[in-house]
Amino acid sequence: MIATRNNRGISHENGSVESPHGHVKRRITQALMLRENNDFADIKNYQDWIDMVVSNHNRRNAKEVDFERQSLQKLPMYKTTDFTEMLSEFIVPVP
Repeated sequence: MIATRNNRGISHENGSVESPHGHVKRRITQALMLRENNDFADIKNYQDWIDMVVSNHNRRNAKEVDFERQSLQKLPMYKTTDFTEMLSEFIVPVP
């Protein structure tokens, strides 16, 4: 595969890949501060809370996402086309 977003060993290119992750982490940290408590009864309660924090943020972008969805096309049958199918004569049978 050939990188399209960042190149190995060139750290200043990681922004487009890592930045959204950092935003989510900061959003969760801020929400925990507002909550004034990071104790949860169990993992399910914590996961539900995380889902609520992320959903609240995503709701702000809902109009833009809905607008973009109108332009989306049907997904291709395969994820990528950067492969070559090999003939079965190259496959070695397992005894």
